[in-house]
Amino acid sequence: MEENEKRKETFQYNKVEKQGDIVVITQMTNVNRRCRTVKVSKNAYRDNETGEIHEYQNRSVNRSQNQKSLQRTFQTIRGLINANAPRKDAHKVKFITLTYAENMTDTKQLYRDFKAFWKRFLYWNEKQGNDRPEYLLVIEPQERGAWHGHLLLFYPKKAPFIPIKDLTNLWGNGFTFITDTDNMRSISAYLSAYLTDIPVDIQDGEEPDFIDEKGVPKKVLKGGRVHLYPTGMNIYRCSRGLKKPEKYFVSEDMADNYRFENDPIYWLEDEIENPSTGFKTTIRKEWFEDENFNFNEWVQHFYQAAE
Repeated sequence: MEENEKRKETFQYNKVEKQGDIVVITQMTNVNRRCRTVKVSKNAYRDNETGEIHEYQNRSVNRSQNQKSLQRTFQTIRGLINANAPRKDAHKVKFITLTYAENMTDTKQLYRDFKAFWKRFLYWNEKQGNDRPEYLLVIEPQERGAWHGHLLLFYPKKAPFIPIKDLTNLWGNGFTFITDTDNMRSISAYLSAYLTDIPVDIQDGEEPDFIDEKGVPKKVLKGGRVHLYPTGMNIYRCSRGLKKPEKYFVSEDMADNYRFENDPIYWLEDEIENPSTGFKTTIRKEWFEDENFNFNEWVQHFYQAAE
């Protein structure tokens, strides 16, 4: 991206986020620091200017009607994965899928089942002499209404071998699968695509996007799973010891200095407007590969160069 394309507006909000070997820069032209409403219940809010209580109108039934919310959730998930599984540490990760033999549609029951499984797994894991892993669990809806879970285990050293028979017995609700992560360029990108896209049969004359495990050619319907996520539901859980991305608020000059010296691997820009308040802002996000990024050293370098 050329320098004159990178900067067209003045940004009031500038955040640098280190997610393992990924650096993310978020910039906003305006920041709404005024809290006009406060949520008082699931269906109502209070207007701070008038004190009146109002009901929410046209609330979303599923996440496809509130895609920005889903995008933020998956960006959070990707940030957690990147912070705990940089590319050089892919061998420390186990990617497990937990399925049900029955048509499980109760997400609360799924989380209860996982809680019981996790206790059994930790006991088994300790008996094998393995280090205790941190975890991230993300649940995925199926078109038939059923749910299953994707579990990422993050070990401090090389992830141990887990016999699939033992894993299935520990889970006790259906089949389990382990996906190899050693050759994945980005575990977070793979999981995000897995959770939002749907493989579909190809039509005559179409080129397949991939061949499934049964040897059947398939197309990928981008975002085809989004409408299956209900609103108001937490689709992921993680252990307390999981690393969180490092976040720093900086000046616009500092953010631009990094952007101009590095090429992004991905970027997006979006406009947000609230007609009722007149608030409007442009949000720009850029992702960079930088495994050697150190915030304190970068700040020192910036100010030394400015002298």
